[in-house]
Amino acid sequence: MKYTSSIKAAFALAITMTFGTAMAAANAPVEMQRVEIAGQKSADIARFDVQAACPTISQEMKSELTSAFDRYQATGLVKVEFRVQGNQINAVAAHGGPSEYREPIRRIVRNLACADKSGGNQLYAFEVNFTRPKDGNGGDQVIALLSK
Repeated sequence: MKYTSSIKAAFALAITMTFGTAMAAANAPVEMQRVEIAGQKSADIARFDVQAACPTISQEMKSELTSAFDRYQATGLVKVEFRVQGNQINAVAAHGGPSEYREPIRRIVRNLACADKSGGNQLYAFEVNFTRPKDGNGGDQVIALLSK
């Protein structure tokens, strides 16, 4: 019988030690390692509703770029991006297409009357396509303002 009581005592001691250790671990402060996350900022998503922010853009582009097209006669597609914050235009960029048209397009965009009420620095994009008529009769050139 003495053997059974020592097993019971050992078992009771083991349970007490287990709970005691668990309680001590629960009350101890947890040390956390510092974690650093590196990544890239997500790219801005351009808006293509340029006409809503800059209502006169079609008229301005047509009147200003017709003379440039008459002078250079180059065809192609120029991609344009710019930022509007409030009624300020900044960061105007023109890519692709005939290089002769890029500077006139940037100048026209910088002088546009635009307004964005989002409160942010909104990115807008559009394309200008310089083409000739397909009938080949030497008619008026076509300058199209596209929204992508």
